[in-house]
Amino acid sequence: MADPASERNSSKKVLILTYYWPPAGGPGVQRVLKFVKYLPEWGWEPLILTVKNGEYPALDPSLLKEIPDGVKVYATKSLEFFSLFKRLTGRNSQAPIETYILNRKKAGWKDRLFAWIRQNLFLPDARLGWAPFAFRKGMEIIRREQPALIFSSSPPHSLQLAARRLARKSGLPWVADFRDPWTEAFWDKSLARTSWAAAHNNRMEKRVVSEADAVITVSNGVKELLVKSPRQHTYVIPNGFDAPDFSAKKEPSPRFRIVYAGHIAASQNPVRFFQAIAALRKPFGALLDVRFYGKADQEVQEAIAREGVGDLVHLLSYLPHDQILKEIIDADLLVLLIPAENGKGILTGKVFEYLATRNFILGIGDETGDAAALLEECQGGVMIDYDKDPAPILEAQIRQWHEGISHETNEKAILRYDRKAQTAQLSAIFDDLCN
Repeated sequence: MADPASERNSSKKVLILTYYWPPAGGPGVQRVLKFVKYLPEWGWEPLILTVKNGEYPALDPSLLKEIPDGVKVYATKSLEFFSLFKRLTGRNSQAPIETYILNRKKAGWKDRLFAWIRQNLFLPDARLGWAPFAFRKGMEIIRREQPALIFSSSPPHSLQLAARRLARKSGLPWVADFRDPWTEAFWDKSLARTSWAAAHNNRMEKRVVSEADAVITVSNGVKELLVKSPRQHTYVIPNGFDAPDFSAKKEPSPRFRIVYAGHIAASQNPVRFFQAIAALRKPFGALLDVRFYGKADQEVQEAIAREGVGDLVHLLSYLPHDQILKEIIDADLLVLLIPAENGKGILTGKVFEYLATRNFILGIGDETGDAAALLEECQGGVMIDYDKDPAPILEAQIRQWHEGISHETNEKAILRYDRKAQTAQLSAIFDDLCN
C-alpha cells in the first residue's frame, strides 16, 4: 500500500454521493464523514454531493465542525416525500421526521395510506425525489472537477440509482457502498407491497449490485442478502470508531449506569429487559440509573409502562454526537438492540463505538448473527435472544461493578475497527479500480 505522505501531492478526486451529511445526525452520517476525514491521507480528494435541507430523523449541527477544512460540498434541492407527508397529515413541517414512522402498527388512516403509497410508488424509498437532482448536479461536478471515481453510500438506496446513471453516462468506475440491506431490510417487511412493486424493487437492486464495479457492505450478513450470486470485487468494510473521539476519561458515579443510544423500532422492543429491570428493583433499585437516548416506538413506551419501570427506565431525547459519546463512555453497561427480524447481518456504527468505550455490552438479538460474533471476538459482552431473561447477566455485572472489578476486552481485536485503518482499505479498492 502506498505511503500516505508520498500521495498527498498527487491526489485523485472521488465524487461521493451521500444523503446523510451534517447537519444530519444519527449513525448513518458517521461512516462517510470519517472516510472523508482520512481519504486525503491515502491520496484521495473527496468531493461531496448531498441534499440541501433533507428530511432527517435527527439534526446534529455539532457535526459540521467535523467536516475537514477545504472539502468541497455540493448540495442540491430535492422533492421530498416526507415533506408532503407532514403537510397533508398536519405535522410540524420543521420537526425531524421520525425513524420508521410508516412502520407503526397503530396508525391512523392517513398514515396507513401514505405507507402504502411510499411502499408501492416511491421505489426503492421515500428519498427517490433526490435522485434526478443528484444526477444533474453530479454530471456538472464530473465535467468541472474530473474525478477518477464515483463512490455512493446508502441508504437511502435511491441514491444508488443516481450513481448508476452517473457511472453509465461518464464511464467512470463506480463503488457502491451499502450500510444496510435493500430488499431484505428489516424495516421493509412490515408494510404491504404489491407483487409488481416487489418485483420492480428487486430488479433495481439486482441492476445496481451487478453493474457497480465494486460493492462494499458493512458485514458478511448484509453481503449475503445483497449479492445473490458470486462476483468479483465484493468487499466487507465494517463500520468502526474514530479513536480521537474517545479520549475523554470515564467519570465515576455512585449508581450503576445502563445506557442505550439510538432510536428504537417496534422490532427492537426489549420486553424481557424491562422485565429484568423490574425483577432487580428490590435488590438493586436504588443503584440503577437506566437511560435510553433517542425516540422510542409507541410499543416500547407501552412495554415500559406495562412492566412498571417508568421510574427506572428514562426515555431521553436524542443528543448531539459528541454528547452521546460522553454518555456511553461514562456508562457501566451498554445495551445493544439488534432488530428481531432480518437482523443477522446488522452491524451498526453504534456497536463499534460501544466497543471503543471498553464497557460491557449487553446485546439483544440473533445469537448467531454478525453482531454476536463481533462481541465474542472482542470480548466486548454477550448477545442473547429477545425471548431470554437478561436478569442474571445484569445482576452479575452490577455485583462486579460494586466490587470494583473492571470488564476486560480483547484490545488487539478492537483496534482492528479503527476508522483510519478502514479508510486505508477503502482507498486500496479505489486504487485497484483506477490502475
